[in-house]
Amino acid sequence: YLLALERGNNIELLRGIPDQWLYPGAEIKLINIPTEFGSLTLNLEIDDTGKSGSISVNSEGSIENVNKHLYLGHLKNLGFRQKNAG
Repeated sequence: YLLALERGNNIELLRGIPDQWLYPGAEIKLINIPTEFGSLTLNLEIDDTGKSGSISVNSEGSIENVNKHLYLGHLKNLGFRQKNAG
């Protein structure tokens, strides 16, 4: 539940992550975790200053067609703001 939770045709990511895990230099990784839809890889990194970070999500199998919900509330509470890659 902390990092990935399957609900019907949805996967909720990072919904239950504790704020204590989000410190400068933190890395949180899920590597090829099995889901009922296929495998999922997630990587969250916070830089050493604690002022910026990145999140990447990759998937294989039928998981491509599943709704993925990335919860950023914990990061927003710590002052992070979303910037889409592009």
